[in-house]
Amino acid sequence: MNFFLFKRAIGVVFLVLVCSRYSYAAEQSLPASSVGDGVKYLNLLQKQLSNVIGYSFSSEITTWKNPDFFSKQSIQDELGKKGTVSFLVSGSKYRIENRRWINLDGYKFYTLTAYDGKTFQNFRYYTGQLTIKTAPIPINHICPRNTDAFLAPFAWFLDGPLENEATDPSLDRLKSIEQWNQFSGKLLSVSQVNLDGKECIRLDFYDKINPDPNPKANLSAETATKMETRYAVYLSKSDQYYPIGWDRLSMDGVLLSKYRVTDLRTISSNGIGFYCPVKTTRYLYGGGFGGGDALGDHSNSPKMTVTTELSSVKINPLPDDSEFTIDPSQARKILDIDHHTWINVPN
Repeated sequence: MNFFLFKRAIGVVFLVLVCSRYSYAAEQSLPASSVGDGVKYLNLLQKQLSNVIGYSFSSEITTWKNPDFFSKQSIQDELGKKGTVSFLVSGSKYRIENRRWINLDGYKFYTLTAYDGKTFQNFRYYTGQLTIKTAPIPINHICPRNTDAFLAPFAWFLDGPLENEATDPSLDRLKSIEQWNQFSGKLLSVSQVNLDGKECIRLDFYDKINPDPNPKANLSAETATKMETRYAVYLSKSDQYYPIGWDRLSMDGVLLSKYRVTDLRTISSNGIGFYCPVKTTRYLYGGGFGGGDALGDHSNSPKMTVTTELSSVKINPLPDDSEFTIDPSQARKILDIDHHTWINVPN
């Protein structure tokens, strides 16, 4: 079991949980000015991403379920799934193919989602339904950021509400100096750690997921406070401070999830090298916000792990605009949300 010390950075007392879930060694103190140094590390990340205008990849996703949480049948069903997700992103435009097996009988779940800069489209092969809507729906509203393996290392930056999120796609946010400057205000402390054999700078952030009670969700102020979280982010010194992992915790120190890059490679595009998380694992824990639910009995073990492995990775591809449009002729029916209209497609 690792033991952690209380740390102070610019008057902020930050409690680090004593917990066997962590794989890093003891932290080393940095000078009082280290929070300001942390902002410099964030600026380095923004500069690394500034030349990225798009990306594409295919990924295979493997899920493991803990028998302490899930029934034998649920675990058995998971064994039959082979999940693959393909992404093509260019600015605000995207195309996502999601294929996975539902059960051992081979029933396939297959969806195709695209946004061409004007129209959002979603096609479900098993029902033959194509849904269209004229709206700037960003990619992070369509799939979890941890499914988009290119963005997953930066989930700690992309999480949380923003007023302009609907028109501010994730990739644009990652390249925005203004967004990084705004985010730096959440920085609580900076330290040096060893994570899985790599020397890292650890940045701790306060992440106010739900700053105000939501009347629609009937959240009390106390419940909303419990939903606030914090992140510990690990920037690898030997990889130009690229984030090779992060932990997401409740404010009282319960580990909710963690993410680790186990295979980091450099991908070249037009003579410029970019880091790519080729293989990653995300660990989801019990305990809930505030650690108050029944799942806390197993909080030292992950409830589920999701491993993603990438192939056919390209940075700054030059896709044709037609790749962001779904052919309506393959649909049996079309739902036009803007006009509240169903259209039957002739055979």
